Amino acid sequence: MKRKVVRWVFLLCASILLTAGGAMADGYPYWTLTDLTTGTDGTANFSVTFDNASNSNITFGIFNTTDPSNTAIDTLIPIFEPGTAVGYTAAVEFTWDGTEYDVVVSLRDNTGNLVQPSDSYDGFGAEFGFYFYREADGGRWIFSDPAFNNNEGDNSMDMVADLDNELVFLQLYYGEELKYVVQAADVAPVPEPATMLLLGSGLAGIAGWRRRKK
Repeated sequence: MKRKVVRWVFLLCASILLTAGGAMADGYPYWTLTDLTTGTDGTANFSVTFDNASNSNITFGIFNTTDPSNTAIDTLIPIFEPGTAVGYTAAVEFTWDGTEYDVVVSLRDNTGNLVQPSDSYDGFGAEFGFYFYREADGGRWIFSDPAFNNNEGDNSMDMVADLDNELVFLQLYYGEELKYVVQAADVAPVPEPATMLLLGSGLAGIAGWRRRKK
């Protein structure tokens, strides 16, 4: 009987962890860099590769906000703009300035050559989301945090994450038609409070159940 009880508790723990992990894998609104550092010379970076597009009027980028509840965006950083060729890669470098991060975006072609001067942005946060912008019908904004979506129509963002390899594929759909695909490497989702609460409550429940059994 004891062996069965121990096994049941183990399976319950595994179930809770898998549930939390599944929530982190797909559709997570905010992300960060896996090698983020701070300090005088603290730098970190991630790369974004332009995989495919069936529409040329789309911009892809990252954004940050200090207060998501106010639906106010602090900074939008475009990474791939209309006219970007498939296979281009952008290196997005975060450098700690003592209080916030300065971000530099460098776009390179399929052979690794820099195709335009690097763009710089000041005062960015360590956590960010992704966005698509379509130049259609007055402009359609689609964000990884749906609270910021504006005039999105039938457009939607889908994520396929490979957390073991620190990858996420971001896809823009118009209805059921795939319009745009990029992949970001060396990124990880930021756990939401609800996910952490789920995990904590589950473990606390197991502890309480074991005490009652004793």
